[in-house]
Amino acid sequence: MNILSLQNVTYQYDGTKKSVLKDIHTDFETGGLYGIMGKSGAGKSTLLSLISGLDLTTSGLVSYGGKDMRQLDRDRYRARDIGVIFQGYNLLTNPPAIWTATPRRI
Repeated sequence: MNILSLQNVTYQYDGTKKSVLKDIHTDFETGGLYGIMGKSGAGKSTLLSLISGLDLTTSGLVSYGGKDMRQLDRDRYRARDIGVIFQGYNLLTNPPAIWTATPRRI
């Protein structure tokens, strides 16, 4: 059963006329394991942004559970249905502090 589907997906960055992705068609089945591969600049991160609901398509349809991504509560979708780990996640803005335990006598 397909849980996620992309139909005729095209994406252009704002202010440009060149498509980063053009007419992408694919389905993802429940329980499947998938990899997205390609050269630098091929649109892998853009595709993941569309799948995760961070961006919306210029044209075409991304659907999850049979529902159009544009109609979903995308914040809830990311919180409950899909996991996103960013390439440049910047969790720590400063170098981590080093903590060492010193044995104590009680």
